[in-house]
Amino acid sequence: MTYTRIMAMQILDNERYAEYRARMTLLMEEYGGRFDYDFTIQETLKKCCDVEINRVFVIVFPSKQLSSEFFSDPRYKAVRQEYFERSVGSVTQIAEFEGE
Repeated sequence: MTYTRIMAMQILDNERYAEYRARMTLLMEEYGGRFDYDFTIQETLKKCCDVEINRVFVIVFPSKQLSSEFFSDPRYKAVRQEYFERSVGSVTQIAEFEGE
């Protein structure tokens, strides 16, 4: 069983966001998490809400519980505060599901 989220974001500072991804990925891997797909996009043809996006990715964990534990980890929260919050303009969850 896996827990998968498809996310879209507007990245405002690519260098700071790259540093966030490098630091959080090491920690995410401790929880069995990984990125299965990661796209930069230039044009959105249709959207459900009034936010801009330029990045879409798929993040996978072995379970929803491990995903929750990762995002609650104080080490992750520190990395997020230092790098994510000043580099990302919007976050949209497109879908989440559990499956094989």
